[in-house]
Amino acid sequence: MTRLGDWPPRAYGNVVSVLIAALTGVQFGCGDTSELPPPGDPQIKQVVVSRTDYSSCVVRMDGEVECWGKLEDPEVAMRPESLRAEYLAFARTTGCAIERDSRRVVCWGPDWTEGELDNLGTHLSLGSVPVVCWHRYPGGVACQAAQTYVERIASGIWAEYNRVALQKILDGVPAGEGWTRLDSYDGVHACALSSEQLLHCWGHGYEYFGGGAPSARVLDFALGHNFGCALLEDGAPVCWGQTSGRAPPPGRFDRVFAGWYNVCYRRVEEQTVICVGGDQHGNVTDVPAQEQFDHVSIGRHICGLTLDRRVVCWGRNDHGQANVPEHINTPSDTKDGDE
Repeated sequence: MTRLGDWPPRAYGNVVSVLIAALTGVQFGCGDTSELPPPGDPQIKQVVVSRTDYSSCVVRMDGEVECWGKLEDPEVAMRPESLRAEYLAFARTTGCAIERDSRRVVCWGPDWTEGELDNLGTHLSLGSVPVVCWHRYPGGVACQAAQTYVERIASGIWAEYNRVALQKILDGVPAGEGWTRLDSYDGVHACALSSEQLLHCWGHGYEYFGGGAPSARVLDFALGHNFGCALLEDGAPVCWGQTSGRAPPPGRFDRVFAGWYNVCYRRVEEQTVICVGGDQHGNVTDVPAQEQFDHVSIGRHICGLTLDRRVVCWGRNDHGQANVPEHINTPSDTKDGDE
């Protein structure tokens, strides 16, 4: 799942620690650090996996986007050449970004036309269909579907279901400007978190699976395929929807990430992650247990950005999407010196 958090985007988490480590050489954590891998590129601020699950991308501090894996899929191949992104998100065949300088929401792919979106945003979220939700500047929420997609789903056996589902996701957008976080999935399930840390969820999928989002204050939340999970104030996880096989593990956590059939939780003290859910491609059993993560992005493979700004991937790898190119984890100043 493509996630987002407080503005600035939560990919900036632990930036102070990272900068101190880069300047002083001090490693944060416990125990012997003599065998720790070298730090990665401090210029990387976000890693995101595509919704086709065949590629992975990073966003650098200057807005440059670089991807690897199956690069011909439209959500990767059709991104604007001049794109400089502040935040990047993918749906199946669709990509969207907040432009770094203008803060405009831009989307691309076979269902989008250039200029169809002309809105300022702070961060955004996509489901698996071309329906994008974003934070309107300075704090409201908006959702919009690609017009070509709207026309395409208007016929066929699922036309009425699609019409109702789309209408509910668009009409259910909460009013006001006190929303601090946002996530959506499949174009039928979305949630926003208020400044009072209360969840508001909406959409046909959310209703169909019985609702169930916690009414108590939460620290974090994430949505996946027909389910959602949140962390209560004490760090305890709770989930709703189709949660079979994704039972929350015991422990206290400060971040939760979701996507497709997996949920990953970051432990409060260790800053390592534990994942639950489908394990067909090793998404659960191959989690790098000792890595400390800033954030992870989940599809049928998973990529994460560590606290020292290295990109680590595991899971499905039939197109090399989990093979992180060596130069991605090479500090920018080293690369410049080699040229």
